[in-house]
Amino acid sequence: MCSQEGPILETIDKDPEERTQLPFLRGHDQQNLSIWQIIKDSIGKDLWKITVPVVFNEPLSVLQKCAGVTEYIDILDQAIAEHDEMKRFALVTLHFATQYTNVEKSGLFKPFNPLLGETYEYLKPGKYKFLAEQVSHHPPVSSFIIIGDQGYVKHSSFQTKTSFGLGTLSFSNIYNEYLDLHKSDEHFEWFPPSLGVHGLITGKPYIDVEGQALLKDLSDPENKFAIVKFHKRGWTSGQDQQVEIDVYQSKNKQPAFRLEGKWSDEILMKDLRTRGSLIEVIWKKRPYPENWQHQYGMTHHNIQLNYLPKDMLTVIPPTDSRLRPDQMAIESGDFELASKEKHRLEEKQRAVRKYMEANGLKHEPKYFERWIPRGTVPDKLGNIQYQYRYNGKYFEQDRKERNWSRLPDLFSDKLQFDQ
Repeated sequence: MCSQEGPILETIDKDPEERTQLPFLRGHDQQNLSIWQIIKDSIGKDLWKITVPVVFNEPLSVLQKCAGVTEYIDILDQAIAEHDEMKRFALVTLHFATQYTNVEKSGLFKPFNPLLGETYEYLKPGKYKFLAEQVSHHPPVSSFIIIGDQGYVKHSSFQTKTSFGLGTLSFSNIYNEYLDLHKSDEHFEWFPPSLGVHGLITGKPYIDVEGQALLKDLSDPENKFAIVKFHKRGWTSGQDQQVEIDVYQSKNKQPAFRLEGKWSDEILMKDLRTRGSLIEVIWKKRPYPENWQHQYGMTHHNIQLNYLPKDMLTVIPPTDSRLRPDQMAIESGDFELASKEKHRLEEKQRAVRKYMEANGLKHEPKYFERWIPRGTVPDKLGNIQYQYRYNGKYFEQDRKERNWSRLPDLFSDKLQFDQ
């Protein structure tokens, strides 16, 4: 008789592809904490450098938060399949406009600042690959790339500029985002909006995406562009989370498409080139998971970002954010251990940085390199704003060969100085 013991045990031991919730649900006493008490004495400082108690952190790093933009990235697959050039442009704009939806309820928690050299990968086989790396510490810069199986590449870096006023924190990314569609040979540049955290003094904070964003087709940026207006919450709730998008094919004409709705709910689209054209629901936000209030306001997608199934342990590098002991402790609800581990990692990073500075050593990113986008001009002081772009050595080389020997030791108790 043939025994089935081996395959059955292997199946039982294997973790599910996705999880439905975090391993620890925050209690009400941990929810009602006032970040205002922490930041009120730090006005005028770089708020991303402020050390806050771990109870204000979420179990994600900034690198993982960057991966949040992939939640509705399947819109780009729709765009690639679309033969109508202007409708394709409208869909590309829709992708950028909806990439902020996951911060609606989770943006009130602070992600962990990545350690220099920290990495993060997030793969959806058959759909896309995401990679991020902390490429700089002073200033803190996170760079990422998304490679779509249907033929797109999106890349950018993330460095925040913060301001504070009238009980509001405003965050903006100083870097633009770039998207290439290979099939149609189109190249786009996204000028992002800002995020605002309001209601800090009243104790009822909420997130707004606000201001005007711009998307340009780099083949004809003066004529082919989209203007995206995010409306701030007013005294009434009529315009809460409203977004209006006009997609142009000539600066001297009316928009070809108009999209409008709520970036937190649904967006409608109308083709203005045709009289009597129907208004269609082009995007609708997926519902939040059960108990989202006790899971840092995360969407189902973001709940997956720090998930570490057993079979992934043999694949990811030792620098991956999922392996951070402070994040792992918070995700399990051990805030005391998380605080100790966070302090240990920060002290280790300071010791390594001090040694490297004393010995004239300089950290070089492993998977991204400096890049100057076409059309970049120096500022008034003659300085150039560098971007970073992927060098092709992660998925195609190190991950393929399972060789992580050139990566730094970030999370162990040992000190390593050859970063």
